[in-house]
Amino acid sequence: MKSHIANQTRLEVIPANFLHTLWQRLKQLLRDTSAVLQLPKNLLKEYAMFLVPEIRKFYKSEEGRQYYAEWLKKHPEYQEQEKSSA
Repeated sequence: MKSHIANQTRLEVIPANFLHTLWQRLKQLLRDTSAVLQLPKNLLKEYAMFLVPEIRKFYKSEEGRQYYAEWLKKHPEYQEQEKSSA
């Protein structure tokens, strides 16, 4: 448990766009059919358990809400989905 706390402390100094950049890279890797990515399911699950709360925290922050608002302006096709899910 001690290392998990240390990881949370280090996360505070990571630039906010790091998670977005990381997500974009992961999506690119998953789309690239020539990339062979074989990771154990338990590793992926642990990574998701770490990453999802951080993403939620970012989008609940003022900076995250501003980022999302700007993103919606650039992607109007998602604005209708946003309105209907609210």
